[in-house]
Amino acid sequence: MIQLISWLAGSKAGRWISTALLIIASLLLLAWRIYASGKEAQKAKHTQEALKRLRERIKSDEAIARMSAAERRRRLSDDWGS
Repeated sequence: MIQLISWLAGSKAGRWISTALLIIASLLLLAWRIYASGKEAQKAKHTQEALKRLRERIKSDEAIARMSAAERRRRLSDDWGS
């Protein structure tokens, strides 16, 4: 292992290889960070959509709960008949 490190540090070809590997590793790290941030953004978007649907559902449930039984029956029969 030490021979490999000394060859990488001591020879011109080793320094080129070390530099290339460092650049590749940096690019891979950058790509991974971009991928992870995109994944988090998509997860946040899905959560926002789920919350929006939940709010709409709560509003409709509240509206239905305020209706009289006859009004609910009429609305359901209108919706099912259409």
